[in-house]
Amino acid sequence: LTKCAVGQGKYVLITAEDGGIVNDPVLLRVEENRWWLALADSDAGLWARGVAVHSGLDVKVREPEVYPIQVQGPKSKDVMRTLFGDAVLDIKYYWTMTTDLDGIPVVISRTGWTAIPGFEINVLDRRDGAALWDAVARAGEEFDIRPIAPCEARRIEAGIFNYGSDMTLDDTPFH
Repeated sequence: LTKCAVGQGKYVLITAEDGGIVNDPVLLRVEENRWWLALADSDAGLWARGVAVHSGLDVKVREPEVYPIQVQGPKSKDVMRTLFGDAVLDIKYYWTMTTDLDGIPVVISRTGWTAIPGFEINVLDRRDGAALWDAVARAGEEFDIRPIAPCEARRIEAGIFNYGSDMTLDDTPFH
């Protein structure tokens, strides 16, 4: 964890004692002593709590008050520039930027579930979710963006695995 710089993200595999894959989240180090795991569908949070009990570490495992919205696809850079200005384009792949959008505090990560440009905007107060959604929709109008479900075809084309369909607890990183 300490090799991940503040503001940096990493793709990680969480493995059980036998090497089985518990989850394959994106790890974001958002502060000096604070990390977020963007978990795939699994019980990894419960698993982490179980490991922490007997780890001897002074660690608090909980789900953060973070609510992501993804802006993905070939027009994502245009939409994000409209929202946050040119500085957002300087975020390197798997890095973050902490900022605000019209008073809405957010952490932006240059991550996503496709091989094309993408961002995740993590709103830090759920009460700001509707305002953020509306702002993204307004910024995307001129680019004709649309909300969709996660794009399975794009992640498959990119070679991005999905926990539960491409890997499970029965698989190891060597598979």
